[in-house]
Amino acid sequence: MDAREVRYDHDLIDVLPTLAEHDFVLVRDQRNAIAGIVTAADVAQAYGELAGHFLLIGEMDRRLRQVIAGAFTLPEVTGLCHPAGERITSFGDMTVGDYQRVLENPGLWEQLGWPLDRKVFIARL
Repeated sequence: MDAREVRYDHDLIDVLPTLAEHDFVLVRDQRNAIAGIVTAADVAQAYGELAGHFLLIGEMDRRLRQVIAGAFTLPEVTGLCHPAGERITSFGDMTVGDYQRVLENPGLWEQLGWPLDRKVFIARL
């Protein structure tokens, strides 16, 4: 089998095209000896471990925005997040800090009807 080799000090990003084409590379150490192997599966697993947290944050962001947009009017939200109304022109402009400001408001929290402790939820958010 034809094997590609890379030095241990090559940047992974530069090796990705070779991995995509050949599924693995042999890694040579500082003494130029074969010291290991990196597979496409290794890279996929590492990517999954790194990206998983960002994907969860994105999903949380999407769901909170959806809940807030469905339960409250834009003027209610902008009044709490940015009273001058300059920064938020749609629910898509909201940040996690904005979600927190909206949800820590006891009156708006009550409108949601969630059986959760508001203070605990805000602290976790």
